Order: sequence, then C-alpha cells, then structure tokens
Amino acid sequence: MNIKELVDLPWEEVQRQLFDNGWQPMDTAPTDQLILGFCMDRADVDETAEDGRLSVYHMHREIFEHLMDGPHVLEWGGSCEERDLIDQTLLSVIPDWWFLYGTEFEKVGKPIAWKPVG
Repeated sequence: MNIKELVDLPWEEVQRQLFDNGWQPMDTAPTDQLILGFCMDRADVDETAEDGRLSVYHMHREIFEHLMDGPHVLEWGGSCEERDLIDQTLLSVIPDWWFLYGTEFEKVGKPIAWKPVG
C-alpha cells in the first residue's frame, strides 16, 4: 500500500484496503493504550446528526487542529467542559476522542482503522 496514493481514494475504499491488510475496525480499538490509527478527515460522515448536533470528532475539530490523512500514533482522551464565565454553570461537555500522542490533546484525528503500536 502506497500511502500517498491511498489517501486520494474515497475513504470507504481506503478503509476496505486497510482491513484487507490486517488493520482493525475502530469499534475494537482499546482506549487504554496507544494505537496506530489511520486518519481521514473526510470520513466524518456524521458531521451533524439529524438533531443538528455535531459528531464528537467534529466538536473537537471546531476547537483544535486536525491531523493530515494517514497513519498516526493516537491516544484516547481530551474530554473538555465549557462553563459560563460568570457563574461557572456547566454549558456543555465534549467526550473523549482520538488525539495525536504527545500533543496534550490539541491535534484531533478521525481514525478509520487501527493497529497495535509496536
């Protein structure tokens, strides 16, 4: 697999090829350890739900820098709260998601498949 050619394909085709080459579906990824995630920003097909809410990835993407398409070492975490500046009332919570390892949860990724690190 040539990554440069791969990232130019539709994300569904990239995911199929990754699965054919030993990568795993994201719903099986462990959240208690680092993973090698193949990220594709345009795979955020659930950018907005029917009720108008953003996907968890897109909520983080609105705040932080997103990763380039391709493989990255990722860690799970980065949940954040938004509070009213005056009375500190909780306004919203953005759940944990996948971020580039070592960036203090400031570079968010949209992984479509994963492999163990190492």
